[in-house]
Amino acid sequence: MELTRRLPPDSVCNVSAMGKTQLPITTIALAMGLNIRVGMEDNVYYRKGELIQNNAQLVERAVRIARELQLEPATADEVRDLLRLRGRKMGALPPVWVEDEVPVAV
Repeated sequence: MELTRRLPPDSVCNVSAMGKTQLPITTIALAMGLNIRVGMEDNVYYRKGELIQNNAQLVERAVRIARELQLEPATADEVRDLLRLRGRKMGALPPVWVEDEVPVAV
């Protein structure tokens, strides 16, 4: 938590973990009120000996855990807004924000 307190204002921080640590670390992060990211790029097993079929499996599990912790997961649109991805062309880099100035294209 100390690291998150040191982040600049308006920073977006998420926790991700790889392999067998993904489930416990993301669960702890949710319990701490932090954002998480899950996906097959970080983990190919749903549980010991069971391969993940698709990213939806990991997202559904994360949503289920969040709701058990009485948290309401963000929608895809809310995440796009949070990360300032709305209106971007696929593959385009997001603008760089310099304090309260106008965004600078990269």
